Amino acid sequence: MNDLIVSLDGNGIKASVLKNGDLRTSEKETDPQIYNQGLILQSEAFAGVLSGIADNLCEGKRSKHKLTFGVGFEQLVFKFVTVSKGSEDLNSKIIEEIKTKLDGILLEDLYFSYIKVAPFVYQFIGIKKAAMDGYLEVATLLGMELRAVLPWALMLPKYVGSNNSSIFVCQVGTKPVVVLSELGGIFFAGSYDAEKSPEEINKLIQKLSVYKRVKPIDKVYTFNYPDFQESSGFAVRKIDLPNSRTTDLTGYEVNLLTQYMLDLSPDVVNSQANLVNILPLPAVNKKVLAITPVGASVGAVLLALIVFSGGLGLLKIKNAKNINLSVGDTPQVLSENVVANETTTTIVENHPVVDLKKSDLSIRIENGSGINGIAAQTKTTLEKFGYKVDSIDTADLQRETTLLKIKKDKTQHKDMLSKDLAEKYPNIIVEDDLDTSLAYDVLLVVGGNVKTE
Repeated sequence: MNDLIVSLDGNGIKASVLKNGDLRTSEKETDPQIYNQGLILQSEAFAGVLSGIADNLCEGKRSKHKLTFGVGFEQLVFKFVTVSKGSEDLNSKIIEEIKTKLDGILLEDLYFSYIKVAPFVYQFIGIKKAAMDGYLEVATLLGMELRAVLPWALMLPKYVGSNNSSIFVCQVGTKPVVVLSELGGIFFAGSYDAEKSPEEINKLIQKLSVYKRVKPIDKVYTFNYPDFQESSGFAVRKIDLPNSRTTDLTGYEVNLLTQYMLDLSPDVVNSQANLVNILPLPAVNKKVLAITPVGASVGAVLLALIVFSGGLGLLKIKNAKNINLSVGDTPQVLSENVVANETTTTIVENHPVVDLKKSDLSIRIENGSGINGIAAQTKTTLEKFGYKVDSIDTADLQRETTLLKIKKDKTQHKDMLSKDLAEKYPNIIVEDDLDTSLAYDVLLVVGGNVKTE
């Protein structure tokens, strides 16, 4: 049984079915009021468009085919979350850290999961509920089983079979896309206007290659992006998708990548990469304590998913290769009302996200203790630890306990900084709401209970 693969770009639908090694394709533009930028706005109208395509591509009843969406990341959230060793309530700590990174998105508006990818590091993936519910409703209206919703960006590191830090430069649809992969997951993904020049894309790649790391990334993969200008320091590899007997696959790269991953790496269906698995269903995790409702209109699909078991034959195409997903590629948390279990996963040493540099912080010290010279003493203490102190001054008000205020985008440093200060500055109050417009990253107001030398 072959999947009906549907990839979405802008307002366009590109669908394909693989038949005897031949990729049969069909495409259609939709009204932006029906579908726009990863969001199905009118499920019945969208299903009507897709129904005609499916009847044209699928032999026999379309209900005998499974439906898979290959999606971009307009409605997705990819984040890496770092938690400190010894956190008493790990799950609550992870959720707390995630909330600080969502940039205005509410966690309750997402279906999400996170998995451990390295010591103290977790890959978070979320999809907006409105987007996921749209895929479910369309599958119900078509009378097809929704097998998978696969973000194509997340499949790239799995396709090349590397957990190493890498940058992918892609052209999918009308816009260039840049993806930074860490530990086989996605640390950063961004799409850009088509008129952005290759030189501008190159500058972005150069910045990403050295972002918060001692050793720059030196490997760049290109996917359907002929304009990449090779520069010194990068080992560049073009990603070639396997050939089928279809002569022209232009525009269907996501479909072919999705089909390939489904057939050559069937584990992807049961992994975090399949966003169907982040729905809070008993079939996904037997230790689910409660189920978040997704609407009565998708009940038939959810029941089908509960009894679903995947697996297709190997894709009969040239240049086939086996792909192994890393151990632990199973979602551990499905929603805030689900109990998560930690598992052992592939560990990559010297991961740059974990390797926090003290010199990355710009610190201002204010003396709120009433003790002369304490700001200068604190500056000396911090510099001995390797921190960078930009300025010192006297606080407007005196206080008893020391206050540490830090910007949200630097919160991963707060445990390290608090630990270094704990001996001389007891009972530190930590707040992560420092004004982002300030020139410094951390404000340390020393309190009167400081232990002087």
